[in-house]
Amino acid sequence: MKKEEYITFGEPYNINIQLRPSAFNGEVVIRKYKITVEEVKEPVKVLQERLEKLWINCNNHHLYTPLREEAKKLNYKFKRDVGSAVKL
Repeated sequence: MKKEEYITFGEPYNINIQLRPSAFNGEVVIRKYKITVEEVKEPVKVLQERLEKLWINCNNHHLYTPLREEAKKLNYKFKRDVGSAVKL
């Protein structure tokens, strides 16, 4: 059996976890799989750059506070104005 590895942004909590075997719409599910999740450690500078990119491309005022809170956790001050890269 081949192993597959996925790297994703955000916690992968929306994975469809089946707790028992099933058969539905022609799909028979009887094999078990083990899923291991671990955070990929990255330098703070990389996270700050990624956050800045989200900030300058943000045009949703509902995200301003969560982005600011994340910046505070990373001890980061935004360099550009929110939404400055968004073309109107």
